[in-house]
Amino acid sequence: MADKLGEQSSMVYFLSPTTIREMGLEKHRKTRDKCFESHSEYRGRPKYETLHERQKRWDDLCDSIATNGFDPEQPITIMLNRKEGNRDQIFQGHHRLAIAIEPQLAAIPVRFVTKKK
Repeated sequence: MADKLGEQSSMVYFLSPTTIREMGLEKHRKTRDKCFESHSEYRGRPKYETLHERQKRWDDLCDSIATNGFDPEQPITIMLNRKEGNRDQIFQGHHRLAIAIEPQLAAIPVRFVTKKK
């Protein structure tokens, strides 16, 4: 991932998912009814056709996080992009963030990356 993005922090920080949401870093707020729509395996197929598959994937992720917690090896990735009027955004982990907010988890793993110049 570092090759695509640029410099990557070697630290994983643990932040409140509610704080991350309040910072306005989400490109799109994910919900069970609107989950995984943009993922390549569902692209080009009617949303009504894939809804059950996508919701099952959401439920499986919820169950995994509830049972095992967040894997620190798979942190939410936040792109630091403050130059030229851009803003920081979640690069990976929109679904995991939304799922962490529901049960009000205290903290989740987060890694910050910068865009390649």
